[in-house]
Amino acid sequence: MARGLTMAGLTAEDRIHICYGYGLFTGGMGLDFRARKLGAMAIPMSAGNTKRQLMCMEDFGATAFACTPSYALYLAEAANEAGIVDKLQLKRWNQRGRAMDRRDASEDRRTPGCKLL
Repeated sequence: MARGLTMAGLTAEDRIHICYGYGLFTGGMGLDFRARKLGAMAIPMSAGNTKRQLMCMEDFGATAFACTPSYALYLAEAANEAGIVDKLQLKRWNQRGRAMDRRDASEDRRTPGCKLL
């Protein structure tokens, strides 16, 4: 599974902010273990509390994050409103949890400087 992160351009130098739940849904734990196998730092945030998510992305220097496409767009809007986009070190985001529709794809521009994996 770590091979997928490597193919996406992530390395052991990355800090991956994980916005998936760590409960019965295995997305959070699965990505956490993949990040560790790669040697990257996993930031296990789980879902919700957008202000806390953005604060931790900034404080921990996250270089990548993983969440659903709709939450990524919401995070991007919240970061723009908070005026912290330039403070974030994000370079990639990984979407899972539901299919990305045309609206999501056309609005990917809201995550400037951050490539979709």
